[in-house]
Amino acid sequence: MPISLSQAADLQCPQCGTSFTAEVWLIVDAEERPDLAERCRAGKIHEVVCPQGHAGMLGAPLLYHDRPRQKLILALPPGVDDEQVRQINAQLVSRLQDNLPAPLPDYLNQTQVVPHQLLPVALTDDPQAALVEQLARDLPPLLRTLQEFIQADSWTESQRILEQHPELLSDEADLTLAGMIDAARAQKDANAEKVFIEHRELLEDARRNGIDAAFARKHKTGPAEGRPQLPPEIATRLHELNIQSEADFERALHEHPDLLEALQRAIAERDPRLAAIQALSEARSPQEALRAARVHPFLISAEGFDFIRQFIAGARQQGEVDMARHLEERLNSLIQFKQSGLSLNEAAQMEQMTQALDPETSAALQELIQQGVDTPEKLEEVLRQRPNLREKLERAARQTSGLGDIPAEMRPLLEEIGQLNRLSDMPRKIQLCEQALRLVQREANPSLWAASQGELANALAKNPQGRRADNLEEAIRHYELAL
Repeated sequence: MPISLSQAADLQCPQCGTSFTAEVWLIVDAEERPDLAERCRAGKIHEVVCPQGHAGMLGAPLLYHDRPRQKLILALPPGVDDEQVRQINAQLVSRLQDNLPAPLPDYLNQTQVVPHQLLPVALTDDPQAALVEQLARDLPPLLRTLQEFIQADSWTESQRILEQHPELLSDEADLTLAGMIDAARAQKDANAEKVFIEHRELLEDARRNGIDAAFARKHKTGPAEGRPQLPPEIATRLHELNIQSEADFERALHEHPDLLEALQRAIAERDPRLAAIQALSEARSPQEALRAARVHPFLISAEGFDFIRQFIAGARQQGEVDMARHLEERLNSLIQFKQSGLSLNEAAQMEQMTQALDPETSAALQELIQQGVDTPEKLEEVLRQRPNLREKLERAARQTSGLGDIPAEMRPLLEEIGQLNRLSDMPRKIQLCEQALRLVQREANPSLWAASQGELANALAKNPQGRRADNLEEAIRHYELAL
């Protein structure tokens, strides 16, 4: 069955009045129809020509799907509000998923929404560079005005531009800015994304409360327009110290360590990434670094690794060699953890299990690590030769999991159940949960029995098959059993 979707539309040419029927594409699968993908890149997917040769563009939505590049883009005409965006996206994505083979990839839940005129930009390998080039060349006046508004030297200048160009308060301008934000996010350009978001929020404020009121709030940020306002306690302290220049500020930081600490806290509160770095810098062991990562998951993301490396480079440039070396050690331990494939929850459970071990068993494990036992296969070979050590480890695992003894034939079922999270997986998950419940008795292992009932209830509540009311009624029954 074709993945791409079109509809026939009866049209009348506004120039000559000729009636004709045109094919309007609503879904384009780039892998299936490279010819249509090329029309999308050229910005002509919705171009129609009447029998007399008059060309025009249709204001229709388009969902663009590119499986090899994992792209899902919804291009919309002007004048579409947020609720309509949600409805259109839900309808078209649902139609797309119906025609795709299982299992469905995760990126189908992350639609990028752009104005129709920015679709060619979004389809390039470098959307931001393409956007700049198009702005400089031949985009409509609205985009040129947006560029001028965003690049203004001060909020006073921004207000003047907005007062002269009320079209910046239109739905089309808002949708265009949303597309620019998505383009910056796709390129991981945090600075551009932040600037675009700030200006979009400013325009939204002006739409709701008026231009003067919106910019009055901006002007209150301080003499240096647009800069974040310092927390009151720090601003008061700087005033008391008579800080008049950058040299005064540098001297005050050296003479008053408490001011530096307060400033660091304020910066961390404004940028969660810096709070994460602060927590990592205070970690004195790989275990403490993992605890910091559980509080700040950003630390074990690819973006987090890049940010830590940048911070380390900055510390070296400032001569803070010890800090750089310390963070480098903590970063290496986080990278090793990431490569292990464990989740943070699994790491936490392993730490709890280690704490539950008696000193003799803990020392035995450390000895195995020093001997190079660093893979599940090597550990399994050693445990076959040392059954007493295996028994102690399994007992510690049961104490930390709270689930008691798990029947051997139930373990592969639980492992597969834990991997089934998509809606399309729910029927299989229900089947496995029912099988698992036949292998455990409530009296023998109440915690495991209750946990399995809860998993079954969750799967029933999400089950896309069958009658919704029946599924929910059955889910409620199993929730009650779990409790």
